[in-house]
Amino acid sequence: MTESITATVGTAGYATFCTTATCKVPSGLTAYTAAYNATSGKVDLTEVADGIIPANNGVILKGEAKEYTMETATSEVKSLDGNKLVGLTEKKDVTEADNIYILVKDGDVVKFGKSASGTIAAGKAYLPISDASGAKVIDMNIGETTGINTVATEKVEDGAYYTLSGVKTTAPVKGMLYIHNGKKFIAK
Repeated sequence: MTESITATVGTAGYATFCTTATCKVPSGLTAYTAAYNATSGKVDLTEVADGIIPANNGVILKGEAKEYTMETATSEVKSLDGNKLVGLTEKKDVTEADNIYILVKDGDVVKFGKSASGTIAAGKAYLPISDASGAKVIDMNIGETTGINTVATEKVEDGAYYTLSGVKTTAPVKGMLYIHNGKKFIAK
């Protein structure tokens, strides 16, 4: 009997995935590798052409919101070319200083968002990006012809102060640089 592995795609239509066994993506589900493109400032997704996900490799899955069953497979390939996703076979504690980006839903669009402090579950994947210029969210490009475009946002003036890392604070510290109502602000 062939061992099977379960992957769940939520209502966003995307999920990150990693497992300790090499597996084959079933019909209706597509696997992608990811790498940050500093020139475009976006994350480029590349389809895993043969649908084989090597053990311990993080990927992004795209499909209908449901649970999928993948069968184990064999492959000579040990890693996916150009893939910068880090797959987790054990949970990982992270802090904001780690420059780790995870899949997030920004309105109706899925993007990579800077992770806050917390824990990323085993079986998931993240993208370390050290040169994202402090971006809180990063758009994705899928292949060359299709992609997820940026979301038009309206200017929000909520009166709050934000650090350069995007953390909201209620008490600015004297001499520190903040963003306040969309403008740079040095607390005095």
